[in-house]
Amino acid sequence: MLLLRCTWAQLTLCRMSSVAPQAAMRSKTSVRVFSPNGFSMTSRRPATASRMRENPRSTLGCAVRVAVAPTPIVRGNEVYVTAGYGAGCMKVQVGPGNEVTTVFENKVMKNHHGGVILVGEHLYGHADQGSVCQAFKKGAEVWNHRGFGKGAVGYADGMLYCVDENNGNVALVEASPKGWNEHGKFRLEPQSKIRAPAGRVWTHPVILNGKLYLRDQDLIYCYDVKA
Repeated sequence: MLLLRCTWAQLTLCRMSSVAPQAAMRSKTSVRVFSPNGFSMTSRRPATASRMRENPRSTLGCAVRVAVAPTPIVRGNEVYVTAGYGAGCMKVQVGPGNEVTTVFENKVMKNHHGGVILVGEHLYGHADQGSVCQAFKKGAEVWNHRGFGKGAVGYADGMLYCVDENNGNVALVEASPKGWNEHGKFRLEPQSKIRAPAGRVWTHPVILNGKLYLRDQDLIYCYDVKA
Protein backbone atom coordinates (compact mmCIF):
# COMPACT_ATOMS: atom_id res chain seq x y z
CA MET A 1 0.00 0.00 0.00
CA LEU A 2 1.42 3.36 -1.04
CA LEU A 3 1.23 5.75 1.93
CA LEU A 4 3.26 8.74 0.77
CA ARG A 5 4.69 10.33 -2.35
CA CYS A 6 6.42 13.69 -2.28
CA THR A 7 9.14 15.69 -4.01
CA TRP A 8 12.77 15.79 -2.95
CA ALA A 9 14.99 18.87 -3.19
CA GLN A 10 17.91 18.10 -5.45
CA LEU A 11 21.34 18.22 -3.83
CA THR A 12 24.78 18.24 -5.41
CA LEU A 13 27.08 15.90 -3.51
CA CYS A 14 30.86 15.83 -3.68
CA ARG A 15 32.57 12.67 -4.86
CA MET A 16 34.03 10.56 -2.10
CA SER A 17 35.35 7.08 -1.42
CA SER A 18 33.40 4.40 0.41
CA VAL A 19 33.78 4.57 4.18
CA ALA A 20 32.78 1.93 6.73
CA PRO A 21 32.58 3.19 10.34
CA GLN A 22 33.23 0.30 12.70
CA ALA A 23 33.47 -0.25 16.45
CA ALA A 24 37.04 -0.68 17.68
CA MET A 25 38.63 -4.06 16.99
CA ARG A 26 41.65 -5.58 18.71
CA SER A 27 43.87 -3.11 16.86
CA LYS A 28 41.55 -0.21 17.80
CA THR A 29 40.93 0.41 14.14
CA SER A 30 37.59 2.11 13.58
CA VAL A 31 37.33 3.37 9.99
CA ARG A 32 38.26 1.82 6.66
CA VAL A 33 38.51 3.98 3.59
CA PHE A 34 38.60 2.60 0.08
CA SER A 35 40.06 4.75 -2.67
CA PRO A 36 37.82 5.52 -5.68
CA ASN A 37 40.69 4.31 -7.86
CA GLY A 38 41.12 0.87 -6.30
CA PHE A 39 40.84 -1.31 -3.22
CA SER A 40 43.44 0.50 -1.17
CA MET A 41 42.55 0.01 2.50
CA THR A 42 43.60 2.52 5.14
CA SER A 43 43.07 2.04 8.87
CA ARG A 44 42.63 5.19 10.92
CA ARG A 45 42.23 6.22 14.56
CA PRO A 46 39.17 8.49 14.78
CA ALA A 47 40.77 10.84 17.34
CA THR A 48 43.72 11.79 15.17
CA ALA A 49 42.78 10.41 11.72
CA SER A 50 46.42 9.42 11.37
CA ARG A 51 47.13 6.57 8.99
CA MET A 52 48.06 3.33 10.72
CA ARG A 53 48.52 0.85 7.89
CA GLU A 54 47.68 0.64 4.18
CA ASN A 55 47.80 -2.56 2.23
CA PRO A 56 49.44 -2.61 -1.23
CA ARG A 57 47.15 -2.20 -4.22
CA SER A 58 46.04 -5.62 -5.42
CA THR A 59 45.50 -6.79 -8.98
CA LEU A 60 41.78 -6.56 -8.20
CA GLY A 61 42.08 -2.89 -7.31
CA CYS A 62 44.07 -2.14 -10.44
CA ALA A 63 41.03 -3.05 -12.54
CA VAL A 64 39.00 -0.18 -11.08
CA ARG A 65 39.22 3.04 -13.05
CA VAL A 66 36.09 4.96 -12.05
CA ALA A 67 34.80 4.35 -8.53
CA VAL A 68 34.46 1.88 -5.68
CA ALA A 69 30.86 2.77 -4.88
CA PRO A 70 29.48 -0.08 -2.67
CA THR A 71 29.88 0.32 1.09
CA PRO A 72 32.43 -2.15 2.54
CA ILE A 73 31.08 -4.84 4.88
CA VAL A 74 32.89 -5.29 8.21
CA ARG A 75 32.35 -8.24 10.56
CA GLY A 76 34.75 -8.73 13.43
CA ASN A 77 38.23 -8.35 12.00
CA GLU A 78 37.12 -9.20 8.44
CA VAL A 79 36.47 -6.63 5.71
CA TYR A 80 34.68 -7.40 2.43
CA VAL A 81 34.65 -5.03 -0.52
CA THR A 82 33.36 -5.22 -4.09
CA ALA A 83 33.18 -2.99 -7.16
CA GLY A 84 32.04 -3.03 -10.76
CA TYR A 85 33.95 -2.11 -13.93
CA GLY A 86 35.32 -5.66 -14.05
CA ALA A 87 36.93 -5.45 -10.61
CA GLY A 88 35.23 -8.19 -8.57
CA CYS A 89 35.42 -8.68 -4.82
CA MET A 90 37.79 -9.54 -2.00
CA LYS A 91 37.79 -10.24 1.73
CA VAL A 92 40.69 -9.49 4.07
CA GLN A 93 41.47 -10.06 7.73
CA VAL A 94 43.01 -7.32 9.86
CA GLY A 95 45.49 -8.60 12.44
CA PRO A 96 46.36 -7.27 15.92
CA GLY A 97 49.10 -5.06 14.47
CA ASN A 98 46.90 -3.88 11.58
CA GLU A 99 48.57 -6.30 9.16
CA VAL A 100 46.21 -7.20 6.32
CA THR A 101 45.83 -10.77 4.98
CA THR A 102 43.75 -11.59 1.90
CA VAL A 103 41.21 -14.37 2.55
CA PHE A 104 39.84 -14.55 -1.00
CA GLU A 105 39.73 -12.50 -4.17
CA ASN A 106 37.56 -13.37 -7.18
CA LYS A 107 35.00 -12.20 -9.76
CA VAL A 108 31.88 -13.82 -8.27
CA MET A 109 30.49 -10.46 -7.11
CA LYS A 110 31.09 -7.44 -9.34
CA ASN A 111 28.70 -4.97 -7.75
CA HIS A 112 28.54 -1.61 -9.54
CA HIS A 113 26.75 0.56 -6.97
CA GLY A 114 23.59 -1.22 -5.79
CA GLY A 115 25.20 -2.56 -2.62
CA VAL A 116 25.66 -6.00 -1.07
CA ILE A 117 23.86 -7.38 1.99
CA LEU A 118 25.39 -9.86 4.48
CA VAL A 119 22.80 -12.16 6.05
CA GLY A 120 24.23 -14.89 8.25
CA GLU A 121 27.02 -16.54 6.28
CA HIS A 122 25.94 -15.34 2.82
CA LEU A 123 26.20 -12.18 0.74
CA TYR A 124 23.43 -11.01 -1.60
CA GLY A 125 23.75 -8.45 -4.38
CA HIS A 126 23.67 -7.86 -8.11
CA ALA A 127 26.75 -8.67 -10.13
CA ASP A 128 27.40 -8.14 -13.84
CA GLN A 129 26.06 -11.62 -14.54
CA GLY A 130 22.86 -11.40 -12.46
CA SER A 131 21.65 -11.48 -8.85
CA VAL A 132 24.16 -13.46 -6.81
CA CYS A 133 24.37 -15.28 -3.49
CA GLN A 134 27.98 -15.66 -2.38
CA ALA A 135 29.46 -17.55 0.59
CA PHE A 136 31.03 -15.07 3.00
CA LYS A 137 33.58 -17.55 4.35
CA LYS A 138 35.50 -18.42 1.18
CA GLY A 139 33.79 -16.41 -1.57
CA ALA A 140 32.24 -19.26 -3.58
CA GLU A 141 29.16 -18.64 -5.71
CA VAL A 142 26.09 -20.30 -4.15
CA TRP A 143 23.51 -19.31 -6.77
CA ASN A 144 23.00 -16.90 -9.66
CA HIS A 145 19.63 -15.59 -10.89
CA ARG A 146 19.42 -13.78 -14.23
CA GLY A 147 15.68 -13.06 -14.29
CA PHE A 148 15.78 -9.68 -12.50
CA GLY A 149 17.62 -6.55 -13.59
CA LYS A 150 20.58 -4.78 -12.05
CA GLY A 151 19.93 -2.47 -9.11
CA ALA A 152 20.00 -1.78 -5.39
CA VAL A 153 19.02 -4.11 -2.56
CA GLY A 154 17.75 -3.70 1.00
CA TYR A 155 17.00 -6.22 3.76
CA ALA A 156 14.50 -6.69 6.59
CA ASP A 157 12.95 -9.66 8.41
CA GLY A 158 14.56 -12.35 6.28
CA MET A 159 13.59 -10.73 2.98
CA LEU A 160 15.52 -8.86 0.28
CA TYR A 161 13.94 -5.78 -1.31
CA CYS A 162 15.41 -5.62 -4.83
CA VAL A 163 14.99 -2.62 -7.13
CA ASP A 164 15.53 -2.91 -10.89
CA GLU A 165 17.25 0.33 -11.91
CA ASN A 166 16.07 0.06 -15.53
CA ASN A 167 12.30 -0.18 -15.14
CA GLY A 168 11.57 0.51 -11.46
CA ASN A 169 10.39 -3.02 -10.69
CA VAL A 170 10.61 -3.93 -6.99
CA ALA A 171 10.81 -7.59 -5.94
CA LEU A 172 10.47 -9.20 -2.52
CA VAL A 173 12.87 -12.14 -2.39
CA GLU A 174 13.68 -14.58 0.39
CA ALA A 175 17.26 -14.15 1.65
CA SER A 176 18.20 -17.81 1.39
CA PRO A 177 21.19 -19.74 0.05
CA LYS A 178 18.70 -22.25 -1.41
CA GLY A 179 17.96 -20.00 -4.39
CA TRP A 180 15.97 -17.03 -5.72
CA ASN A 181 12.50 -17.38 -4.17
CA GLU A 182 10.36 -14.40 -5.19
CA HIS A 183 7.39 -13.60 -2.93
CA GLY A 184 5.98 -10.67 -4.88
CA LYS A 185 6.75 -7.86 -7.31
CA PHE A 186 5.39 -4.46 -8.34
CA ARG A 187 6.42 -1.57 -10.55
CA LEU A 188 7.24 1.86 -9.14
CA GLU A 189 4.58 4.26 -10.46
CA PRO A 190 4.54 7.06 -11.40
CA GLN A 191 8.20 7.55 -12.26
CA SER A 192 10.22 10.75 -12.43
CA LYS A 193 10.01 12.92 -15.54
CA ILE A 194 13.20 14.86 -14.78
CA ARG A 195 15.60 11.91 -14.95
CA ALA A 196 18.43 12.34 -17.45
CA PRO A 197 18.39 10.00 -20.49
CA ALA A 198 21.31 8.06 -19.01
CA GLY A 199 19.81 8.06 -15.52
CA ARG A 200 18.21 5.12 -13.74
CA VAL A 201 16.38 4.35 -10.48
CA TRP A 202 19.53 4.25 -8.38
CA THR A 203 18.43 5.17 -4.84
CA HIS A 204 18.70 2.32 -2.33
CA PRO A 205 15.52 1.09 -0.62
CA VAL A 206 15.08 1.80 3.10
CA ILE A 207 12.92 -0.38 5.37
CA LEU A 208 11.99 1.01 8.79
CA ASN A 209 9.16 0.25 11.24
CA GLY A 210 7.17 -1.72 8.71
CA LYS A 211 7.52 0.90 5.98
CA LEU A 212 9.39 0.64 2.67
CA TYR A 213 10.84 3.94 1.43
CA LEU A 214 11.86 4.38 -2.21
CA ARG A 215 12.95 7.38 -4.27
CA ASP A 216 13.18 8.17 -7.97
CA GLN A 217 14.83 11.57 -8.45
CA ASP A 218 12.21 14.11 -7.24
CA LEU A 219 9.65 11.53 -6.09
CA ILE A 220 9.64 9.77 -2.70
CA TYR A 221 7.37 6.79 -1.99
CA CYS A 222 6.40 5.07 1.25
CA TYR A 223 4.72 1.65 1.28
CA ASP A 224 3.22 -0.26 4.20
CA VAL A 225 4.94 -3.67 4.19
CA LYS A 226 3.93 -4.98 7.60
CA ALA A 227 3.17 -8.69 7.59
